[in-house]
Amino acid sequence: MKKIEDVSIGDVKILNHGNNISFELTSIYNQGEIIGKILCKNVKFIYIKNAYFGIEEGFEGCFIPLIQIKNISDIFEEKEFETYEDQSNNKIKGYEMTFIGSSLHCKIICYDVEFNFAKKFNHIINEMSEDS
Repeated sequence: MKKIEDVSIGDVKILNHGNNISFELTSIYNQGEIIGKILCKNVKFIYIKNAYFGIEEGFEGCFIPLIQIKNISDIFEEKEFETYEDQSNNKIKGYEMTFIGSSLHCKIICYDVEFNFAKKFNHIINEMSEDS
């Protein structure tokens, strides 16, 4: 499992005819400097909700205390796919990305996650045990 702590959201883009979603991350410690992007590829489930209802407030600038990205051995074992009727007998590996402790609630299940960060920010991606 990977984790990223204490970032803000910049641009959120839906790409490749809705198959991918990109989250630009900005630093809360470096005057909003762009850290880079997380690209979720071949998205199968997406849930995003901003619990802060300020006027003209979107996703941009939302503080995210923790982003967790965990490996999934079979996406069909996730509760979001319990009633999916077209399940294959083959296990399909993927990833689950969640925003934790934020007014921006987000959960994405996808086949692949790519990190495209500026070199000076690569250290913010930390490994953590599945038990944490």
